[in-house]
Amino acid sequence: MWEALCGKRIKQPVALAVLFVLMFIGGCFFVKANQAKEFEKN
Repeated sequence: MWEALCGKRIKQPVALAVLFVLMFIGGCFFVKANQAKEFEKN
């Protein structure tokens, strides 16, 4: 039980870091897609 709790404590910050990285990559991709659309309009 304690090992599982310790494992969760270690995994939680790692999961948050991974989530943050995925959001960052997704945000960059979204911005690039919007820029491409704007470029096509002009």
